[in-house]
Amino acid sequence: MLEKFLEKSKILLYKKKHVIFIAALFTIVSIPGILLIKFDNELINMIPENNLDRKNNSKYEKIFGDNSAIYVALENNKIFDMDFLNYIKKLTEKIKNLNNKLPKQNLAKLFNVSENEAEKIISIISETGAFDGNELKKILIDKEKLKNEYFLENEIAERVSKKSKNVKAEEILNAYTLPVKDVISILNVDIIKGEKDKFKVEKSFEGEEVKEEDIIKIKDKIKSWNFYNGFLLSEDETITAILIQLNNVGLGIKGQVYEEILKIIKDSPYKVYVGGDTVVTYSINKYMVNDLLILIPLVAIVVVVVLYLSFKNLEGVFYPLISVALSAIWTVGFMSYLNVPFNVVSIVIPVLLIAVGSAYGIHFMNSYFFSKKSEKIEIFKDNLTSIGISISLAGLTTIAGFGSLLTSGFKPLKNFGIFTSLVVFLAMIVSLYLIPALLLFGKKEKEIFMKEEKRKDIIHNILNLFEKISITKSKTTIAISIFLCVIFIFGIFKIRAEMNGVEFFRKDAEVRIVDDFLNKKLTGTQNIDIIFEKKDGNSILKYNILYEIEKFNENIKTKFSQVQKIISLNEYLKKMNQEMMGGDERNYVLPETDEKINDYMLLYSGKLDSVVTQNKDMTRVTFVLKRMPTMEIEKIKIYILKYFKNDFLKENNLEMKIAGYANLYVVANKIITNSMIYSMLSSLLIVFFINLYSFKSLKITILSLLPICITLIISLGIMGYFNIPLNAGTAMIAAVAIGIGIDYPIHFLTRYLKEKRKNGKEVAIGMAVNEIGRGIVYNILSVASGFFILAFSKFIPLVQFGGMICFIMFLTGVGALLFLPACLMKFD
Repeated sequence: MLEKFLEKSKILLYKKKHVIFIAALFTIVSIPGILLIKFDNELINMIPENNLDRKNNSKYEKIFGDNSAIYVALENNKIFDMDFLNYIKKLTEKIKNLNNKLPKQNLAKLFNVSENEAEKIISIISETGAFDGNELKKILIDKEKLKNEYFLENEIAERVSKKSKNVKAEEILNAYTLPVKDVISILNVDIIKGEKDKFKVEKSFEGEEVKEEDIIKIKDKIKSWNFYNGFLLSEDETITAILIQLNNVGLGIKGQVYEEILKIIKDSPYKVYVGGDTVVTYSINKYMVNDLLILIPLVAIVVVVVLYLSFKNLEGVFYPLISVALSAIWTVGFMSYLNVPFNVVSIVIPVLLIAVGSAYGIHFMNSYFFSKKSEKIEIFKDNLTSIGISISLAGLTTIAGFGSLLTSGFKPLKNFGIFTSLVVFLAMIVSLYLIPALLLFGKKEKEIFMKEEKRKDIIHNILNLFEKISITKSKTTIAISIFLCVIFIFGIFKIRAEMNGVEFFRKDAEVRIVDDFLNKKLTGTQNIDIIFEKKDGNSILKYNILYEIEKFNENIKTKFSQVQKIISLNEYLKKMNQEMMGGDERNYVLPETDEKINDYMLLYSGKLDSVVTQNKDMTRVTFVLKRMPTMEIEKIKIYILKYFKNDFLKENNLEMKIAGYANLYVVANKIITNSMIYSMLSSLLIVFFINLYSFKSLKITILSLLPICITLIISLGIMGYFNIPLNAGTAMIAAVAIGIGIDYPIHFLTRYLKEKRKNGKEVAIGMAVNEIGRGIVYNILSVASGFFILAFSKFIPLVQFGGMICFIMFLTGVGALLFLPACLMKFD
């Protein structure tokens, strides 16, 4: 069937202008899309929308607020110093002022108006009281209403109306929403203070400027409640933190807040550290753009050099690169038009395209140069039904390898599977039809390239050695391969997953240095939450419920040293009770009756919206964690789920959910582990059936899969033994190994079977090793050198991915040129 299709497609060789025109049209349409590509590395957006943990996280963030804050830590030998405290106050005010600055800037940019005009738009939105994206869009689309009721100038009203029709409602809402929910420091926290038989809530400082006489009062207030120790003030009193809680806005807006903070602190007289999960996620976006700008040109240069050294001919360089460049432009443009963002996984696509996409061009040009014919059209007609079959078969199996990632529950891997499959298909089509069209369009005669004297090089000697070993030492070769598999198979069980964003950075990266420092000096920068909800909607303010939560809080701190701060309603109630009972520390316990609890809640005038809902049917307990491996976070999660028995939940009509950013790491770890297993098994199965259909032989099909299976066992074993985690980069290894690596056995076996019919087994092995082997070696050098450039990435997962793929390419090539011929000698 494939051979018939390729035979019929020879007609395209006579329509070279049509082929070139279609390719040019695709390119012209795709280029504008590249400029619109977006970046998104928010972990929650990588988890499927129907995932229960993602739904819960989004739901409770809307109710209680986003817990993944930005931490601004200031270092000084003396925290309670007048100048230092006044700097904190000014810094706090400047950060709060971002709520005035950023919405104006964002709306001005969105609607292409001045900031003064954007301020008018903000006034209009505020006046209408619309806080839903669709409502906002409806108001702003109505040009006549904007002019007549809200008195916008005609030109501005028309511009706003036109733009509002073309943007998403969420984009308008995101630009308008105040980014900063609250800014908390040691100068503005709530302090509960008892007065006879009642208490009052006051701020730690309420003046305009800190004076010498205020310092002791501020210090006494902060020290009066150990709730703030380690959280806003380090134990050694050399670090204080400003906690910036953000509203539910997109990562782009959060990133703006971060960038503005960096500007504000640029000339600070004090040492300032800015960190937290939000900063980590945004930094991934920022570093990724730099990676793209540096790595893609480097990969292209290296592949050009390798191609030239291989072919020693400009045509051998130019045409394989054409197939890559056009496939890349079309695919990235298509991604942009479909609104698929770039992330730490998809950044690999352009690199993979350059390194891998050139393979089909290399094999095509290798066959072209080897041909003894001089008429180009005749060479290409032969190529379509000879090398064209192996290119098509290799392309289909590569698509199967990458396409297996469609089974992934991790969105970036699924998208990676879709678009790498697309790009492989496009590279295959370009190699088979556009390269011949361009060569036919050119006037230059075909060079006689691979003369005998040129072929006797180091590659020739290596291939000769492989031929001799596989024929004369086939049993030894097979035995050594089996021995290696036995050793490395046990390493597979040692592999662990790690999706914590901080682990993506090198140890000398600023974002990681800051995060390490904050976790060393403060209670931690990540959190996991428990939400308790009364199913019947009644109040959760019951002593027996809160007491059980309190017991758990004490228990978990004892069991897990990484849990050093707990933020819950209980902390406030205990402080209220202490102050109502005269301030004695022994009374820092929960009020003992439901009545007392409810009375205290009525008296309390401070903010509690981050720990309890307004109608008191839900409460959130937040565990602030030191940065730790995700497998340790999973242990905490398991402990939580086991501790609160179903009996307790049923008796009190409670529902318990786990949320928080740290929980998303656990969820992502599970998804990414399952994704690799499913994609590996499904791709092997798909490739098995494709090869079975193509080779029409069960024995040859099994032999074609052996090199890649051995490669996978050894590679995954190395990951386990050398503690290389499964992450956003390395999770792709199996699919990429199968997708790329299967090409080599296919090219080899296609030639072997063809020659065997004419010359017998040993001669066929020799010809396949020496002729197809050269194309395989060129391809390994090209692909491996391309992926080697990932060693210069700022992201550890990409460095690990690049290194593993280089090793896999080498191993699969050796498998196809040494182990596979040995198996053919023994079993065929």
